[in-house]
Amino acid sequence: MTTGRLTALLTDEVNDVLVTDDGLVWVDTGDALVTHGHIDAHTLQVELERILAASGRRLDRMNPVIDVGLEGGARLCAVGPPVAVGGVQVALRRHRQTTPRLDAFGDRSTAGVLRTLVRRRANIVVSGATGAGKTTLVRSLLAECGTGADPTQRIITVEDTNELSLPPGSHTHLVRLETRPPSSEGTPTISAEDLVRTALRLRPDRIVVGEVRGDEVIALVHALNTGHRGCITTCHANSARDALERLTTLMIRAAPTWPTTVVRQQLARSIDVIIHMDRVAGQRRIADICRVTLDGEQVTTHPAVVGSVHGGAPSL
Repeated sequence: MTTGRLTALLTDEVNDVLVTDDGLVWVDTGDALVTHGHIDAHTLQVELERILAASGRRLDRMNPVIDVGLEGGARLCAVGPPVAVGGVQVALRRHRQTTPRLDAFGDRSTAGVLRTLVRRRANIVVSGATGAGKTTLVRSLLAECGTGADPTQRIITVEDTNELSLPPGSHTHLVRLETRPPSSEGTPTISAEDLVRTALRLRPDRIVVGEVRGDEVIALVHALNTGHRGCITTCHANSARDALERLTTLMIRAAPTWPTTVVRQQLARSIDVIIHMDRVAGQRRIADICRVTLDGEQVTTHPAVVGSVHGGAPSL
């Protein structure tokens, strides 16, 4: 990624760099959102052109919304006129490349449950808000696959951007797939749905989808319901129950002819556990670990762990 004024701010201590339409630069360290000077419109335009050069994209009135992955796992979202009223809005995000031990997300009991889930090849959804630590937890769970579980497992990741940033050699069999947006030259889109189907043909032991937010949910649930165990994905939600509702909604949108009861049955059969992440005072912690069950025609969540999160001894 080309270094400029904005990208230089993406240090290990920074989660996001934001630019508002008045040219103010903001930096989110996880603990606070603070101002970091001003950038004029011309300098911002030149820097955005430099950042976007490798992707073949450009921000202009014909293409006023840009969302693109950058080298090194960073991501740029920029919105300009006429969509952004008043001027260009920019958000640069870089996932920290740390892989904490599972103990960092709770006490030893909670970490033990996480290791058990990996070892038993549970199908896991990690939910939480932006910046709650979903990607970091997934990276730590995959690190456990490479050490505590079978280190020869073939892991296939599907992402819009290589945010997991699993280094080559970290796993014996690691296949990393990235989506491709349409370009101004007319190159066709390669979607997450396409890549989940591709992953199924590549003899996976585990499939990891960076974030489920569209029609790929159908292909993923199909994979989970056809014997593929130990899969992991994430979704944005305010709680484990909200994550389940969001997945239900995504499936109904993707398969509108499916009865709601069938959608719920498919989810209950495919997802074992939802781990909900939260961020309090800059600290990323596990708020809930819930089992997914089918009660009659309703798919619901039940607390699966009572440990550092809720008090008491861990249980599955």
